[in-house]
Amino acid sequence: MVLRLSRRRDCLLTAVLLTVLFCLPYLAKDFLALEHDTLFHLSRIQGYGEALGRLDILPAVYPYKNNGFGYGSPMFYCDLLLLPFSLAYLLGVPVSVCYTAAVFSAGLFSAYALLRLLSRFQIRYLSGLFLTAAFVFSNYRITDFYVRGAFGEGMAMGFLIVILIGLFDLLEAEKCERWHILFFGLAGLICTHNLSFLLGALMTLLFVIGYSRRLTKPVFIAGLKAVLCAFLSTLWYTIPMMEQLGAQELIVHYYATGSQLEQYSLPLWKYFANTTVFGYGNNDYAKDLQMTVNIGIALSLCGLLFPLVLRKKPKPDHMHFALVSWFIGLAAFLLPIDLVPWQQLAALRVLQFPWRLMTIALILFPICGALLLETLLDVLVSKLSAARAKQVAAAVSALLSAAVLTEGIWHLLPCFERTFGITSKTTWNDITSGAVVDPYYSASYMRVELAGGDYLPWPSPDFRQLAPAVYDSSGTPISTAYEKNGTRLSVPASSLAGIGQDRIVELPLTWYKGYTAYSDGTKLPAEKSDRGLVIVHTVPDQDLTVVYQGTPLRTFCIFCSLLFWIGYGAFRIRRKDRHKTAE
Repeated sequence: MVLRLSRRRDCLLTAVLLTVLFCLPYLAKDFLALEHDTLFHLSRIQGYGEALGRLDILPAVYPYKNNGFGYGSPMFYCDLLLLPFSLAYLLGVPVSVCYTAAVFSAGLFSAYALLRLLSRFQIRYLSGLFLTAAFVFSNYRITDFYVRGAFGEGMAMGFLIVILIGLFDLLEAEKCERWHILFFGLAGLICTHNLSFLLGALMTLLFVIGYSRRLTKPVFIAGLKAVLCAFLSTLWYTIPMMEQLGAQELIVHYYATGSQLEQYSLPLWKYFANTTVFGYGNNDYAKDLQMTVNIGIALSLCGLLFPLVLRKKPKPDHMHFALVSWFIGLAAFLLPIDLVPWQQLAALRVLQFPWRLMTIALILFPICGALLLETLLDVLVSKLSAARAKQVAAAVSALLSAAVLTEGIWHLLPCFERTFGITSKTTWNDITSGAVVDPYYSASYMRVELAGGDYLPWPSPDFRQLAPAVYDSSGTPISTAYEKNGTRLSVPASSLAGIGQDRIVELPLTWYKGYTAYSDGTKLPAEKSDRGLVIVHTVPDQDLTVVYQGTPLRTFCIFCSLLFWIGYGAFRIRRKDRHKTAE
């Protein structure tokens, strides 16, 4: 029995089964453990749900984050794909349940996508089950979801695999009409996780280079269409993000230029570590406090033993695609090692952690494993009768799948023992008020909502000590009598009586490009103070209103992307009608 393109139901049922097993620590009881970045992703769901309640579908700033000073994370970390889960939160579903649903959906999507990718290689069903189980329960992926709480990166894996499907259909199968698969993979990855998109773009470029001698004009044009459509469809997010990054220094700029990559490289022993550790990625910690970020024994062997396939004659189908996958995957697998002089590779600091490259090995080595496993099984049963060969191959594949599943469940067992977390009865107010944890814990901003505070201005004030009030130019609070409705803040003229002759006020708003001030209908410039807040030169005896309207460039980009999606939808409908007419 082999996986075939027509057997989508088998792929879906298998993906559901594997995802249910992987999510057992979430599903077994009403408890969500809070790990490194879990609170940040909970905050994204809650903030977007709040924005949807104001009918703000593409929010730029979450105005009530960080004790009401606001946070512009949606401009830098796209929340659009959280829409169904944020909508559920808006309708009253507990935030912990929304997060669990999001994790389950991301897991199901990536498992199903991998099965669909492996189906291109026409391998045995149980071989596909083994490889997908090895991916789902890999150490890196368990660490991503259960140790780091890196939901965005975990969700991005599905779109990385979709990109691989698109590359296979274009470069290997030369089915140019399927260019939209690559388009959706690239666009989805952009809207999921910025750093994973950089890796995905690099991987795509390397595949094109690997096929440069076989690249035909129709395939090249189809690929260009996919890239152009991905760019136009996400123009509303990418260009405004670059505009904001160029408008001021943010904490993320500091991280990108100051991270010590060598501290997060992999000593040799980390390639063989095989237990789930609730620790950290920094090598300065003791070994028993360093989390496991390798891709697991099964997939590592698939990559390292793949050269055995090269000895097979005749070569398996789709050998070139697997070979390119192996070269790229092996590089991603080996580069994080501490033998590489990472301290001298300052240009790569945007990665934050060298072991992030393991993501690419994690999605490419199953392709190598598909050909390797089929080759080894063929050798194993080569001297048996057809019926006996089928039974033996199925038995071996089943044993391997059972072994990987057993090991995976064993890796998940420590996840059931976590004690710090929330339940469905925990409200967002419980989290921000300190009922669960100190909302600032060792930070000058509300860490439960902002995590690393990457998108705060650099430098920023100590928000723990800064009261949400109107300040004069000397930093002295004048009044707390203001009204806030979403991204609109209104200050009555009576509250501005105490300011000095310079008429400058500093408002409890974190500055991002796009704030506009009005005084009785007259437009005023809203500028950035030395503390990274909004300052306005007021007009005597007039009310003041400041609202985040976005920049003209952002408005233009949203319009362009909307126009694109209308045109693309019309194109797909027209094409579908043509097919019906032809039939």
